[in-house]
Amino acid sequence: MKDRVAIASVLASFALSALVVAAQPAVGQPAAARGSGSRHVLVLYSYSRLLPWEDRVMRGMDAALGAIALNRRPFLYEESLDAGRVGTIGDLDAWRRYFEEKYRDVRLDAVITESQQAASLLLSLPELFPGAERYVLHYAEGSSLGGGNGAERRFSSSEDMERALRLIPTLRPGTRRVVVVTDRTVNGMARVEQIAQLADRLEGLGIDIWDTFTEEELLSRAADLPKDTAVMYLPVQRDRNGGRLVPGVVGERLAAAASVPVFTHFDSLLGSGIVGGYLVSGDLLGRLMGEIAARGDMAVPVSQAGYAEATMGYYFDARALARWGIGRESLPQGSVILYDEKSFWDRYWYALVIGAAVFALESLLILALVRSSSQRAKAMRALAVERSRLELTVQARTADLSAANDDLVREIGDRERAESKAVAMAAEKAMLLRELQHRVKNSLTIIVSLIGLESSKSGSAELRESLESLESRVSALAALYDILYDTGGIERLPLAAYLDRVVDAAAESLGADEKGISLTRDIAPIAMDMKRAVSLGLIVNELVTDCLKYAFPGGARGTVRVSLRAEAGRYLLVVEDDGVGLPEGFDPDSVDGFGFKLVGMLARQLHGEFSWSSRDGSRFSLSIPAEDQASSG
Repeated sequence: MKDRVAIASVLASFALSALVVAAQPAVGQPAAARGSGSRHVLVLYSYSRLLPWEDRVMRGMDAALGAIALNRRPFLYEESLDAGRVGTIGDLDAWRRYFEEKYRDVRLDAVITESQQAASLLLSLPELFPGAERYVLHYAEGSSLGGGNGAERRFSSSEDMERALRLIPTLRPGTRRVVVVTDRTVNGMARVEQIAQLADRLEGLGIDIWDTFTEEELLSRAADLPKDTAVMYLPVQRDRNGGRLVPGVVGERLAAAASVPVFTHFDSLLGSGIVGGYLVSGDLLGRLMGEIAARGDMAVPVSQAGYAEATMGYYFDARALARWGIGRESLPQGSVILYDEKSFWDRYWYALVIGAAVFALESLLILALVRSSSQRAKAMRALAVERSRLELTVQARTADLSAANDDLVREIGDRERAESKAVAMAAEKAMLLRELQHRVKNSLTIIVSLIGLESSKSGSAELRESLESLESRVSALAALYDILYDTGGIERLPLAAYLDRVVDAAAESLGADEKGISLTRDIAPIAMDMKRAVSLGLIVNELVTDCLKYAFPGGARGTVRVSLRAEAGRYLLVVEDDGVGLPEGFDPDSVDGFGFKLVGMLARQLHGEFSWSSRDGSRFSLSIPAEDQASSG
């Protein structure tokens, strides 16, 4: 009678979930993508998503499907048997009728189960879902399983449970007996059968199975275990009276009460005081299920060993390892250690160092104060002795003090005159520096004009091109001194204003406006020391000049873009155009001419990384440290 009531309750909840599924798109597949090419896959879960294990499996599957392109994702149906609450599967005919009615109009490509109850249901109904691929994952062989139809791809946990048990004496060499804690549910009895079959192969390691107890009896018995024993805890959902238990809570209490370490086979129980072991990862199992749902047999492991590698691993709780004195050097290669808390020194070393420094400083100050007090007491005694003598010589010294006062007045006057002279000299020096900058700027301007005149008169195209390049480089230097003169000689140069003038000078020198070539700028408000700014300005001049000269042959029009931005402690300069692009096999080191050699030399001086590409035009990039490495080093 209880089974019938349970089945009726499950069917009612499934009927409600069917209405929700019918009204919404499947997981991982938008409504617009439901085409004839999509795989239709049913996933049977044993438990509710409210349990940590099932939540990990579902999140792993969501992650696997989320990494697949929308047009390749399967149309997913999901059913939860909620075995943790309902218990046994019950009436198979009721289940068959439920699934046949619900999926009557759906042609399923595959059915996937993820643990014991779901596997038992699918294998007990071999005629259900004809034509669908059937994948039975993570189950334990046992009498509760049906025979299936022979077409299922099965991956059990038998061999992996053996590895989990063999690991225990490797980590604790003195272990002679393992107590396996489980329950009398269908899942628990399947595990008992599985472990009973393994017992003969575990030479030198006795196996005891505890599956009938109340929670209080379990904790009491675990507290009295001898030192040569360890516990393998498999999730317990029912006590011997049929009362419901929360597996995670029981695991935490068992780990706290047991006199020996507690291991497990499921990663969802880590973090509760359990040591860990060779564990099934719910996340990895879910990811494998997602891959199988999307790609079918192409994603199925070729063997049981491949399945274990895809879904299992060695996971340990660092706190439990420390509690039971299990050295990390004894762990298998590739082990993952979780909850690895830092030591007191690692967490507070800086505070301890500061505290020690403060203590030492205070100690020195106290010693200095004691010494000062002692010296002051001596001085007071000496002062008392000298006082009488001083009184006798006061009148004689008064005259001396008067003369010294006159000397002091004269010295103060001399110092004031010296300070006034120093201020005047500083002002004169600043004026001379400004005049020097002005003269340098004018001289560079004259040089630019002279080079321009020589270029216009030159009859040689090669000489004229060289003069134009020289004119552009000198113009870049002239722009620097122009800004220095305007700003009064600041130490760090605003790059936006400087590079704007460099770009304008290059454009004017090469007649960009007359050629129909526009220049755009996107320069962040960055300031840089003058030495590095000069190098950066020359690089910009060379790259812009190269784009203006060669990117738009035959009178073509276009755009040259210059950008500078800061990112992750570096400055990124980009000069690009939408012209004809770079010639095939372009290499700055093998190009004739001085321009790219100058760029390479300056890039190395700036400790930068220079790169180029040619797609829809040419693009030159220079990444340099935000601070001068020579000065910072």
